[in-house]
Amino acid sequence: MNQSLLEILDKKEWKLGFAAWIFAGYSPLQKKKNGLIIRLVDEQKIPFGCIEYRAAETAKNEIKNQLGLRIIASRGISQIADSERFERNWLIDIASSVYIAQDNLDVWWNDWACKKHYLPAYLVPGAISDQERLDRGSFSWCTPSSPDDIQDRENPSPDDYGVETYGADAKLKSNSEEVTALFQQRKNAGPVENPIEEKYELYSFFHQIILEQITMVPEKQADIEGVVKHGSSLPSAAVSRDLIIQAAKERDYIAKYWSVWKSKKGGVLQWQKKDVRSDFAETHELSPNILKSRIDDWFQKTDAGIEYDKFFKISKGKFFKPRSE
Repeated sequence: MNQSLLEILDKKEWKLGFAAWIFAGYSPLQKKKNGLIIRLVDEQKIPFGCIEYRAAETAKNEIKNQLGLRIIASRGISQIADSERFERNWLIDIASSVYIAQDNLDVWWNDWACKKHYLPAYLVPGAISDQERLDRGSFSWCTPSSPDDIQDRENPSPDDYGVETYGADAKLKSNSEEVTALFQQRKNAGPVENPIEEKYELYSFFHQIILEQITMVPEKQADIEGVVKHGSSLPSAAVSRDLIIQAAKERDYIAKYWSVWKSKKGGVLQWQKKDVRSDFAETHELSPNILKSRIDDWFQKTDAGIEYDKFFKISKGKFFKPRSE
């Protein structure tokens, strides 16, 4: 593979504009130095101001806008600073698997990068064999310049899941020492705790309710090698919605200030602040598809979770099905 692609894969974090250039098919690493962008497919140098440059910049700006909207909605923030960096693998996942537009972006080098171990296996289902994935783990990867320096975010202990946002009621409720997690939080991808906009104020609560399922032990256990007892699988949008609504009724720190319910049509999760004059009260909502997008943004399956799917014959296609906003 060409040198330009190796250079961008050497960076563990990408700025949003940088990522958008890459997903448009170009490397911007020389742009500030000499006004050139490099076409990734053949390393052709494209000078500033030419027809192809202008077309590439238009595509880059559209991708940047769409990715930015996705990140803003996922994290519950109002804007993204130009200097802010995001985990490279998360941006690739958003672009190639759960992209906001009608069609996912074609990240054509994903398979090659996964096979070379420059991308973790969870990003590119089917790029390597199941045995290779088990041998190296779904989250293991390296950079081209340091192939022996393996970045391996191992499945964390359930003790690491004690995110406490809404008080003592929001604790995990099982014997964590005995439970293998089927899914986990994505690094630096969850909602912020103190958002500026009202519509995002309950996102941390939604996140916490799903998080609690990690060590909830279901009666129906899969036969997974090395696993004595596992927690719940990553819940669907419908299950997540119902869990959120029930918890919002039961937990005083939510019920006192918020009404949370399901719409009569379409199964939409809706919520509204209490004690606000009706003509000023704003109803916020997440459709099932968008709620599932938020869940995909915030959480990912562990290796045990992937094996759980195989045991119960839940197809990869179903889990990784692209979803539009």
